[in-house]
Amino acid sequence: MSDKGEESPTGATQGGGDSTSVSSGSTSAVPVGSRVLLYSQKGEWVAVEQVLRGLGKGDPEIHTTEEETGVTPLMIAVRENKLVVAERLLELGANLNDRAKVRYYLLDKFSY
Repeated sequence: MSDKGEESPTGATQGGGDSTSVSSGSTSAVPVGSRVLLYSQKGEWVAVEQVLRGLGKGDPEIHTTEEETGVTPLMIAVRENKLVVAERLLELGANLNDRAKVRYYLLDKFSY
């Protein structure tokens, strides 16, 4: 895949940066990073933890974002109070300062 934002057969797009975007859908034949996002969205936290165990530090798969909203697995884990998952994502290199397309920072949710 090139850096021009081409879409793969799984619905994931890779832009010019380090993030991969996916739209919601089936988990069959979906890249690992996409599974982390999809399982997070579905609240399947045991599955998320299993996938994360197989990833190494700096793995690009953890930078997956939801295509429409820009939400990341880290944002979902924090919102759902899944601290073990959030800590593991941070250990793997997830960016704490990622912004969703709705213009809020991850920590802004807890500032009021």
